[in-house]
Amino acid sequence: MNNVKVHDRKYREAKKPQGNPSAEVTGANSFLGITVAAAILESGGDVVCLDAVDVPTSSDWKAAVASAKKHSRILSYNQCDLRDAEGVSPVSKKFTPTLRHPIRGLVACFPWSRDKGGAENQRDGEHERIRVEQGGLNTAGYNASKAAVHQLARSLAAEWGSRAGMPLVRVNSLSPAYIRTAATAEGWRSPAWSYEAAKAL
Repeated sequence: MNNVKVHDRKYREAKKPQGNPSAEVTGANSFLGITVAAAILESGGDVVCLDAVDVPTSSDWKAAVASAKKHSRILSYNQCDLRDAEGVSPVSKKFTPTLRHPIRGLVACFPWSRDKGGAENQRDGEHERIRVEQGGLNTAGYNASKAAVHQLARSLAAEWGSRAGMPLVRVNSLSPAYIRTAATAEGWRSPAWSYEAAKAL
């Protein structure tokens, strides 16, 4: 059991989407980002990947490219540091004309994982990086980011889904708790950790 690759694709059930969607995945070079991107490809969607690094370095990137080819999907990567607000729009304008289908989903994956507590955040130039840790300790920044996503979804649902004179947009936030990725693989091998994680699902 210790040698089982618990985040392997055979543990995922692909469901075909309605229509021909495209999805945007930020933090796509991270464990979670590339795993979600691969799942979208397997489910029949095109994926636009964004991350701060110039080129994808994830060990699973080649597998995602192969999956896109296998399922006749389009996978693209664009360098984009989301902390640079002025730089986001030019990147969006660059990849939008290449889309086969409209963007129907956004998956925001925080790309940094550091062993720092909530009181140890450091300023990096003009930006603040939230230092997070994926285990059971030092999760103030990580948990705050999750709570922020929930409230952002509520606010956007109210703003975009109920105003007169505006096209109605449905906003949902899917919060699956712990999922199988390379980052959580070691934890899933622990019976105690797996039990607690399963209770949260």
